[in-house]
Amino acid sequence: MVGALIMRELLAPLRSPVYRFLWIASVVSNLGTLMQAVAVAWVMTSLTVSPLVISLVPVATLAPVFLFGLAGGTLADTVDRRIFLIGTQLWMMLCAVALGVLVWSGQATPAGLLALTFALGTGAALNLPAWQSLVQDLVPRDRVASAVALNSISFNTGRVLGPVTGGLLVGWIGAAPVFFINASSFLGTVLVLSFWSGVAPAPNAGGFWRSIGDGLRHARGAVHLHSPFLRLAAFSFGASAPLALLPLLARENLGLSAAEYGSLLGVFGIGSLLGGATSPLLRRRAGPSKTVSASALVAGIALGLLGSAQSFPWAAAALLLGGFAWVSSMVNLNVAVQTSVPAEFRGRIIAIYLTVLQGSFALGSLTAGLVAKWTGIPAALWIFGGGLALVALATFRHALPENKAAA
Repeated sequence: MVGALIMRELLAPLRSPVYRFLWIASVVSNLGTLMQAVAVAWVMTSLTVSPLVISLVPVATLAPVFLFGLAGGTLADTVDRRIFLIGTQLWMMLCAVALGVLVWSGQATPAGLLALTFALGTGAALNLPAWQSLVQDLVPRDRVASAVALNSISFNTGRVLGPVTGGLLVGWIGAAPVFFINASSFLGTVLVLSFWSGVAPAPNAGGFWRSIGDGLRHARGAVHLHSPFLRLAAFSFGASAPLALLPLLARENLGLSAAEYGSLLGVFGIGSLLGGATSPLLRRRAGPSKTVSASALVAGIALGLLGSAQSFPWAAAALLLGGFAWVSSMVNLNVAVQTSVPAEFRGRIIAIYLTVLQGSFALGSLTAGLVAKWTGIPAALWIFGGGLALVALATFRHALPENKAAA
């Protein structure tokens, strides 16, 4: 009964044909992206054992959102989204090809990997606001929460299958072919977008920089958005530690192979899928605010367990719990922002959301690497887990906005 209710509510957005086809294409693209993430992390650990350098991989992936996300959101609001999205997808495809060539030629260095990872991350930073802005263009307003959950499931399906597949392929045929496979995974999204008529852009009165300023002024004046942004920053900073430190934890502390490391990421993805599948129901039953606070507490416990892990099963259990908490929090914060913004500012506010999310994650990853260098990986995970528990206690009584703005 409960399972049928969850599935009916969750799958409702797939009745919209364009959303359905784009969602399927995104599953394929996310699978390739997560396969590549394993390959990059594993190649980097073969080039250096420095926790700080290895923690720069997620920084290079996510920092571009902090730097260029608002520009992407402004373009999402003011240009033809279809053409813009096709361009960013093609750019990411070219970056993946370049990574494959670099590794295949035997010329890979930490600096080269980080530079190309940053370039690909720049494409993603420009792409993400336009991509997330599509949700309310493609599905009815009452299905937005389920569509956001489905988008999360799309990513986390890749997180389940991608790391395992990527780890096996890295061990079997090497890292370079994995980069080429990821490059081909962007083609499906490009094809679907090519046949979509798109949405007419809003008038760009005053030009690009004026539009950026308007978006920032709206975010500053929209007091109801301050709570989700602050909670997002705190949660993302704290929850960055396990993914930033996991490659080195798996290889050096637990003595795992590339396939086993990929399997750990896959377990995190399974937890994320469970969190995404149940988030619409949890949102309705417990409310978004309590769900986000409880998720922070659960994520903190998961980090403590991971810091104590001495074996693969123990680490897997911690990551399953952490994946569930991560997506339960992210879906509710995303919906709180998306449904509280006027349509003409949607791309820019989503860009600010993503900037806060990825910037905090990148800063947290860098901090986790520094703390691990000083204290060791287990202690760093315990410290970050304790911080998330404090976030949960501090935010439990702070309400999140619900449908504050008309579409």
